[in-house]
Amino acid sequence: MKPSAEDHEAIHANPVWRAQVNLIFGTFLGARNGRREWEQLWGQKTTANRCIVCCIPFFAYDLSLGDEVELDSDFALKCVVGRSGYSTFRVWLGGQPPLHHAEFLEQLRRFPVLCEWSSENLVAINVFQTSDAESLTDFLASMEIAGKLSVEAGQT
Repeated sequence: MKPSAEDHEAIHANPVWRAQVNLIFGTFLGARNGRREWEQLWGQKTTANRCIVCCIPFFAYDLSLGDEVELDSDFALKCVVGRSGYSTFRVWLGGQPPLHHAEFLEQLRRFPVLCEWSSENLVAINVFQTSDAESLTDFLASMEIAGKLSVEAGQT
């Protein structure tokens, strides 16, 4: 299965590992309101039907930057064949003033993370699964409890 003109496809304008990219592929997210939804992902080809994910997924679950994936003949994600050891978090800053966005980014600099923005309110955050991930989880949870953002882990 591959996207058609009637489908919605979320794209990555600035993948964090852009310099390594030599392939664009997609992953099917499901259907909503009668329309199929996809996420376009960027990768580095490793074999004829495998690549390393070079962007931080905005919507796809159980997928992170650096994971090795297998693709079908239409260049759609088939399965993950190797885990990178990274975790993905998605943060929604909607409804907050621009000053809050700047404050959030300043506080986020304390952590060894990479970020990609889907919109002015949605950011995907990548962190290696260590104590840094635990600290980041605690920070994001405290911000969510304070009503300053909504957070979702990219792994189920």
